[in-house]
Amino acid sequence: MKKTTIGVLLMTCLAFGFFVFGSFSGHADNADTLRFIQRSMTNKNGTLATYLKDETGIDSDEVRGREALSESVGLYLLYTLETNDQKRFRKMYRILDNKFLMDDGFIHWKLSKNGKAEVMTNALVDDLRIMNALYLASERWSVPAYKKTADEIGKFIGDHLLRSDTLVDFYDRTNSHTPGSLTLSYLDPKSLDILLERGHISQESFDHMLGILRNLPEQNGFYPKSYGVKNGNFRFEEEVNMIDQLIVASNRAQHYGEDTTFTSFLLAEWQNNGVVYGRYDSKSKKTTVPYESPASYSLMIQYAIQIDNKELALLAYERMIQFRTNSREYRGAYSVTEGNTHIFDNLLPLLSIEQLKNKDWIS
Repeated sequence: MKKTTIGVLLMTCLAFGFFVFGSFSGHADNADTLRFIQRSMTNKNGTLATYLKDETGIDSDEVRGREALSESVGLYLLYTLETNDQKRFRKMYRILDNKFLMDDGFIHWKLSKNGKAEVMTNALVDDLRIMNALYLASERWSVPAYKKTADEIGKFIGDHLLRSDTLVDFYDRTNSHTPGSLTLSYLDPKSLDILLERGHISQESFDHMLGILRNLPEQNGFYPKSYGVKNGNFRFEEEVNMIDQLIVASNRAQHYGEDTTFTSFLLAEWQNNGVVYGRYDSKSKKTTVPYESPASYSLMIQYAIQIDNKELALLAYERMIQFRTNSREYRGAYSVTEGNTHIFDNLLPLLSIEQLKNKDWIS
């Protein structure tokens, strides 16, 4: 069962290939990263493998080796939208439709390397990302099937993942179970706008969730991890993960503008340390780990684009591409250590670099 582990899909050091300071540098580019993903991170059935190595051990997110995740589907669809690549979008859509998706809009959050669904749980954050991508593609390329599928996904979310006017992290189909909490990095205003516009959630639910985002408390400049649906309490963590913090800051900025305190913290880390680390003590604001992540820097780029801060975006970009290898065997890959890497450390940079190009901040 997926339980609440989907809430940390963008958190753990192993899952993102975090590694102790020291990385590859070289002249590989985004096209090389795409080729690496297609050549080395794609299973025979077309699904995207989570790890380069086909290992049998389960990581802290309940993922092993070449298993495929719905999160990878959504990120890849967004990448093809940034590059206006209708052919690659259509190919991934077919994989979504044939492998991950059920008739009623339920999306399996992971599949075996052979494309078999062995768990009956979805993931809110992944479903929202895929839904958004399909609506955008339908409007851009006038493909009715994309809209139809997006409507099915949105309806399933509205019918099964709402509790007390609040979306929750997942739905366990086997047990008809939902958790009592929402991971706050999942609360994306663009998705809420779409769900309301398409009639999948009510105005009351929309207003309630935007109110959660608007009124987020902070402790020493950091955001809480999750929101309790029943009691309305926010849960903070003693050790904060920068990936969560960056996503929440970016989501809030969509409706409520820049969090200048958070931006100042990021810039101070650059000035004082030359890097932004993966985790920090919530009280002292000192790093608790010696590692960084290209996935984290990718999200920092997206946050910087959201608040229109070119300086921060380019700082993150220059550091991020130092994790990209120029070696013959792994050319274009990020964070390869002991012959292994994680798909998100490659997909997220792939996406954020195209976003920078479309912003005309890099060529």
